[in-house]
Amino acid sequence: MHVWDQLEKPGHLVRLNPKGVGSILLKEQEDMIQKVVGYGHESIMEHVSFTFMIEQVSRALTHQLVRHRLCTFSQQSLRAVKPGNFIDLSEFFVDDAAQDMHGENVRELYELASDTYETLVNNGVPKERARWVLPIGTLTNIMMTCNLRELRHICRHRLCLRAQDEIREMTKHMVTLVRGSNDFIGRALGTKCELMEECTDVCPQGRNKKKADKGSAD
Repeated sequence: MHVWDQLEKPGHLVRLNPKGVGSILLKEQEDMIQKVVGYGHESIMEHVSFTFMIEQVSRALTHQLVRHRLCTFSQQSLRAVKPGNFIDLSEFFVDDAAQDMHGENVRELYELASDTYETLVNNGVPKERARWVLPIGTLTNIMMTCNLRELRHICRHRLCLRAQDEIREMTKHMVTLVRGSNDFIGRALGTKCELMEECTDVCPQGRNKKKADKGSAD
């Protein structure tokens, strides 16, 4: 998995007041932003935007990702592009025992899907129809642009231990890139637990840890 980002840094933050526009020092910017966001006025976060190029992830991941409808997406099209590989078996299974037991079956399924796709296309079936035989584990590339407010929302849910591991790892990459560009902005990103927000999920990560230890949901 590879994730790159292009951070559109906000210009020197300004304060609008009856006397005109005055520049604010960096420390004053941070203090003011924290205060305003603390009041619940998160709309100011929408002035900061990010573009991520996300490569070699499964279509299962992108099906989840595009549910964040406030983002803008451009995904590799299977109508025009030949499908690539499938998700690696080491990522498919959570342990070696499961891979030893089922790995060969999954590998054969992938090969059958790939061969069937090629046969259909070679026999004149349009790619837009032949792609129906491809599994959801087919790898794809997708570009995503979102503002800080929506990225914060994504992190609240996709960094949680209840999220699927593939999309959780992708989100961790995003946070690392943002923090590398601007640590102050990066500190605004985290799970509900990390941000000290109310969380009703039962998981081993947050305040409901005792409930999770007794038996958490998948």
